[in-house]
Amino acid sequence: DCDLRITDIVYDGPSSSFCLNGVPYSIGMPGEFNVRIAAMAVVASGLTGLSDDEIRAGLESLEGLARRQEVRGEVGGVKVVDDFAHHPTAIRQSIEAIRQQHPGGRLWVIFEPRSNTTKRKVFQGELADCLAGADVAILPDLPDPEKVPLEDRLDPAVVAANVPGGVGHFKVLDIIRTSGGAAIAVSEHAMQDTLSKVWRDKGWWVCPEGAMCLAAIPRLLDDGLIQRGDEVVAFNTGSLEK
Repeated sequence: DCDLRITDIVYDGPSSSFCLNGVPYSIGMPGEFNVRIAAMAVVASGLTGLSDDEIRAGLESLEGLARRQEVRGEVGGVKVVDDFAHHPTAIRQSIEAIRQQHPGGRLWVIFEPRSNTTKRKVFQGELADCLAGADVAILPDLPDPEKVPLEDRLDPAVVAANVPGGVGHFKVLDIIRTSGGAAIAVSEHAMQDTLSKVWRDKGWWVCPEGAMCLAAIPRLLDDGLIQRGDEVVAFNTGSLEK
C-alpha cells in the first residue's frame, strides 16, 4: 500500500542505481542504506518543486561525505576505509556496502566501541552477529571504561569470542607461539586425499580433523618438527567451544 516504491536496485562497485516509482536515479555510493537515504532525498526534493532531472543531477554530483566509506589511503594493495556506524544494523549494512564496493577483497573490520550506547553491553550479542560479515573483526579495549558501571559495560573479549568463525584460530596461534610451538597449514585437497587413502588402505572412516592430522605428518617430517620413530599424540579439539 506504499505510495512510492524503490525498485530495480543495482550495486556496481562504488555506485548504486535504483528506480523510485519507475524514475531512474543513481548515486556514487554503495549500500542499501545509501539507496534508502537517496530515495528519501528524492521525495523531499520533489516536494520543493525540483524536477526529476534536477534531482537526478544533484544526486549524481554527490561526492560522498567524510567518514562515510571514505578511502583514507592505500599501501601495498591494502585500502584503509573510514566509516561511521554505532549500532549493529548500521555496522552490518556498512560491511555489506564495503564488500559491494571492493568485491573479492579480504575485509578486516576494526570497530571502536566509542559511543555511549556501544560502550554498554546492551548490544553485546548483536555486535558479535553483525561483525561475522567480516573476514577478521578486531575490537580494542573500551576508551574511558570507568565512565560505564562494570555491570553495564561492554566486554570486547566476550564479543570477539562469540563472533561466528571469529577468534578461535587466533587464540590457538597465540598459545602455540607463547609455548614455543610451531604451526603448519594443511590444504582441503590434502585432507580429502588422506580421507580417501585411509579408506582404501584400512577400510577406516576418519573424521576430517583426524585426516588433517594424518595429512600433516609428511610436512612435519619434512620441516624437521618430528623425527621418524617419534611418538605423536594428536589432540583433536574441533571448535573453540570444545
